[in-house]
Amino acid sequence: MAEDRDEEHDIADEIAIAANREVTSDERTWAIVTHAAAFAGFVFPFGNILGPLLIWAIKKNDSAFVNENGINAINFQITWTILLLLAALSVIVLIGLLLLPLVAVAWFVLVIIAIIRASNDEVYEYPLTLEIVSKA
Repeated sequence: MAEDRDEEHDIADEIAIAANREVTSDERTWAIVTHAAAFAGFVFPFGNILGPLLIWAIKKNDSAFVNENGINAINFQITWTILLLLAALSVIVLIGLLLLPLVAVAWFVLVIIAIIRASNDEVYEYPLTLEIVSKA
């Protein structure tokens, strides 16, 4: 039991040290690019998911900051792609005429907020997002 407490204490110490560590310019840049890669969805279908996924897959082991931002971005993009598709389908029953533009504008604004937060060395927790890619 004492060993379990020591192990938990060590993990807590590592987390505290990582939280107090300054984010490097390179880490900040990759976190920003990870969120901004969602705009690839304007160029090709599902690019909003594939862009952040590609960058996260390449850089996730280089930095805990980039890893956490990448996971949040991917989870957000998958969740909100589903929401956008549902809103698009709801056009059939006319509610989508209002819902689709609202969801699209909210998506755009939230991505911009995430980019700004990453530039301020913060990890942005997107709202209304399913945890599809686990942080553990």
